[in-house]
Amino acid sequence: MASVLFSPVVVAAAAVGWRGTRVRNAVVGGVAVAWLTALTLILTDDRNASDFMGCWPACTRLQDTVGLVFFVGPVILVCVLLASFAAEVVKQRDAS
Repeated sequence: MASVLFSPVVVAAAAVGWRGTRVRNAVVGGVAVAWLTALTLILTDDRNASDFMGCWPACTRLQDTVGLVFFVGPVILVCVLLASFAAEVVKQRDAS
């Protein structure tokens, strides 16, 4: 299932964000909470949220939002993760 594939991304990005700045922590926390909420809606099939893949062209706003958060959330977290690693590399290089 897709949640098994995306869960490590959420955990890794949250772990890196924990050590970072307040803004990065807020972004990682907000995206992680939104993604976990979308995952919960999908798994519990609340208000037919799990049908976000097959509802077109009559998707509800909830289905559109769940689909967007579920797929774009991990992309945002990967970007934050890569930026965090890049910042650490630059910081270490400048310290040497």
